[in-house]
Amino acid sequence: MSIDDEDLRKARRRAEAMGTSVNQLVREYIEHLAGKTDAEADAREFERL
Repeated sequence: MSIDDEDLRKARRRAEAMGTSVNQLVREYIEHLAGKTDAEADAREFERL
């Protein structure tokens, strides 16, 4: 995977502000894309936010 250095730097800052990491965000996105997410956990997270 190739990501522009400046984009990655900005993403790291935003992820840190969200209390997470770029790695975690990418991991969750890929799991969601692959259909491996737990719908109930997603609903709880949505309610939490």
